[in-house]
Amino acid sequence: MTPKQYLLSKLAEKCSQVSLSCHKAMQYGLDAKHRADAYTSYQDDISNRMNDVRAVLLLLKEAGVEIPFDKAEIGKAKERIAGSLLSSVDRGTVVINKNNLYG
Repeated sequence: MTPKQYLLSKLAEKCSQVSLSCHKAMQYGLDAKHRADAYTSYQDDISNRMNDVRAVLLLLKEAGVEIPFDKAEIGKAKERIAGSLLSSVDRGTVVINKNNLYG
């Protein structure tokens, strides 16, 4: 395994940890305390794990693997995701307070 392959493996691992923390937050709430650390909420855990992802991206950049942030593509992704959320609301699979879309 090369260092680049190792870092890509770490990126996948850290992204999986973000995913797990998000699922735990959905089950127990963002403010619930992380079982392994009674002082850390799941929201804090997600933040910490996202910082790990950012660290790996920086290490990849240093290793010559550029994974740039593209503001235009991020904007398009936000529109797609918001549209999917509204479609899920229309189908009844997501229930929201119409006065607070993200509440």
